[in-house]
Amino acid sequence: AQVKDLPLHLPDQGVPAIHVASITLRYKFCSSTVARTLLFNARKDQTENYKTLLATFELCKETIKPGVPLNKVYEAAAKNLKENKPELLNHLHKELGWGM
Repeated sequence: AQVKDLPLHLPDQGVPAIHVASITLRYKFCSSTVARTLLFNARKDQTENYKTLLATFELCKETIKPGVPLNKVYEAAAKNLKENKPELLNHLHKELGWGM
């Protein structure tokens, strides 16, 4: 993808890189953000971490329902990380709902 004369610089083959692209639209007091994470030439540990985080996100989507306190969603995410990738648990934000 290119914008005018500014090419998108992709990493060299074999060099791992992670790009996060996001766009936020705002109208009056409402806003919406769409973000995507792109892995290029990802190392095995990066791919495993991404799969674990994606599974945690899906678990959060299953857990969040009307009447369920938000701390229960956080607890489900923390439990999943603790069981599958405990080294990622310290990076779990308390503001979990922003990305939901």
